[in-house]
Amino acid sequence: MVCRLLSALAILMVAVQGLSAQIRVACIGDSVTEGYLLKDPETESYPAQLQGLLGPGYVVGNFGHSGATLLRKGHAPYSEQKEFGEALAFKADVAVIHLGLNDTDPRNFPHYRDEFVKDYVWLIDTLLSTNPRMKVFVCSMTPIFTGHWRYTSSTKEWHSLLQKEIRKVVKAKNTGFIDLYEVFKHRLDLFPDQNNLHPDKKGALVLARTVAGHLTGDYGGLSVRGTWGDDMVLQQDAAATISGLADAGSKVTLALDGKTVGSFLVSDDGTWHIGFKTGKGSFDPHVLSVTDGKTTKTFRGVRFGEVWLALGQSNMDFALRRAEGGDAFAKENGADKSVSYLMIKPLERLESYAWSRENLERANDLDFNHGEWTLPTPDKAREFSAIGYPFGVYLEKALDVPVGIIQFAIGGSPLMSWVSRESLTGDPLFHTAFNGWMNKDFIMKWCRDLAKKNLENTDFPYQRHSYDPAFNYEAGLLQFQGLPVAGALWCQGESDTENAELHNRLFPLFYGDLETLFGDDLELLVVQLSSLERPSFPRFRDAQRRLADKYPNIDLAISYDYGKHGDVHPTRKLPIAERLTRLALQEKYGRTLAYAADAPMPAGLTKEGDAYVVTFEESRGLLSILDGSDEVKGFKFVTLKGDQVAAKASVSRDRRSVRVEVPRDIEPVSLVYAFDMYTDANLGYEGGQPVSTFILPVDK
Repeated sequence: MVCRLLSALAILMVAVQGLSAQIRVACIGDSVTEGYLLKDPETESYPAQLQGLLGPGYVVGNFGHSGATLLRKGHAPYSEQKEFGEALAFKADVAVIHLGLNDTDPRNFPHYRDEFVKDYVWLIDTLLSTNPRMKVFVCSMTPIFTGHWRYTSSTKEWHSLLQKEIRKVVKAKNTGFIDLYEVFKHRLDLFPDQNNLHPDKKGALVLARTVAGHLTGDYGGLSVRGTWGDDMVLQQDAAATISGLADAGSKVTLALDGKTVGSFLVSDDGTWHIGFKTGKGSFDPHVLSVTDGKTTKTFRGVRFGEVWLALGQSNMDFALRRAEGGDAFAKENGADKSVSYLMIKPLERLESYAWSRENLERANDLDFNHGEWTLPTPDKAREFSAIGYPFGVYLEKALDVPVGIIQFAIGGSPLMSWVSRESLTGDPLFHTAFNGWMNKDFIMKWCRDLAKKNLENTDFPYQRHSYDPAFNYEAGLLQFQGLPVAGALWCQGESDTENAELHNRLFPLFYGDLETLFGDDLELLVVQLSSLERPSFPRFRDAQRRLADKYPNIDLAISYDYGKHGDVHPTRKLPIAERLTRLALQEKYGRTLAYAADAPMPAGLTKEGDAYVVTFEESRGLLSILDGSDEVKGFKFVTLKGDQVAAKASVSRDRRSVRVEVPRDIEPVSLVYAFDMYTDANLGYEGGQPVSTFILPVDK
């Protein structure tokens, strides 16, 4: 369709230019087209800015009418407005139609929804009657965000249904299609009016550029999206997708070591994507090149192996140089070119100072987190994650293939910032989370206070920040779309401990987003919170255990035994990396290890006389007192009065269960383990991980 439309338009341009005429573009729509709420619609509306982009070879007419409906029986039919008559008299060469937003009104949609396609077809046919050679572009509706006053009650669903009807119109009339929803779906900042419905001047410019691209096919030549680069590692034996922009109608070709592996004829929206199969893991370097015939992008030193994400907050971002034994590890392993590292960093630090206006703007543009693939040196390795980089080194030595680690860890980031907007708006609980998020306790107060300090250089109410809902998904995780991975490491939670119940509701959304981006049943290895003198930590560790227990592809690396008094950033990171590596080898790669890599998880609690017996899941390992002492530490009964009473415990002879004696004169309601803020619990698998923090109800 793109070639036919653009070729016809090119012929038309030659014809009219031969007559010293301009190409006439009619912008038909509602308040978004008219420029409602803009200070000067004559210069700031999208049609006015489109005129400036297209230049003197075009004349652009603004035929928008605020409040207009596409439906002819709607409360304000566009067909009855004077702007429609003016558009017909304009006899355009090109028509760009953006209607439908007002049709989601309860006065319209419930009554006339089944007439939407018919009325849209009528509108197009009526326009074509003035110029049969007119090229028509139908637009999807710009988004309706959660700030809209009818969002939850009706508008969200009706908006989605009408988007599907618009696609039917495009197919029925074989028109061009401009997907404005896709352009703006993550850009609440560009719709700052009270109902988050109308673009501001900058938003109108983005809209104008989008339309101009479709009309001219000019997207600035070839570009590649995402984090492709020299010395990268691609997941072996997997389906990868490389994508980007190029001028409409051009042919983009991908070659591996000089051999073509795919091509794509660029559509009218300028996007292209090429899927290809990666090869078997090998240390041999490859060359990937992509070209549109004019420009070539080349990536050298590409290897196939195992790729893992290293995600989370400051304990994942914790530099190797700060870790116990980190400098020695960097010196010994920093020249290992088998591990390639991509470290994504924000433009500003998450510390108590005001961010620059320039970078605030880049945050709004979702152009805030950047990095490039690099091969380590001892000096470079010292700056890598003290968990992520050793994990990569250990994994490479075990598997004997190249390993790629993608580090994207934002200090202090709450879980809500990692969940997609689509997932959050899919749960009515979170509809109010976006607007005014710094004044709502979806996110912990200290995070909001830090964000307020970072944003002192702006009073814009929709300013984006690393902590706001969906930001790290939109400005971070989406960069990796198309890159297959073996799994992900996740070290996060300190910024969510004050509301474990909210975290429990968010985490399945987060994991679902990861599966959407990287494949179903993604292996996710979670670092459970360490010991620290914060009252909320023990119950949060139990919440992490419960979540991991629900998903077969989520496993825990216990870290409370490596905690540090008074420090949320314990320095013993290398043992955590080792536990994660063993989990990956056992759970992802099916290796049989000398002793179990997973943490012992309680499976049941039964009463036997004056004691309770705790059994453990699958019993893949033998229980042991890890610190070599003579007694098991860490068990307590919680009484009906709320007291916690220490209890004696002993490991069974077969070392597969634990017997916990009930102290005299208490009435227990639950049994807890490792439930102190800073715990000395010492039970675990022999040679392996400690038993996870847990709380189990006592059956009467």
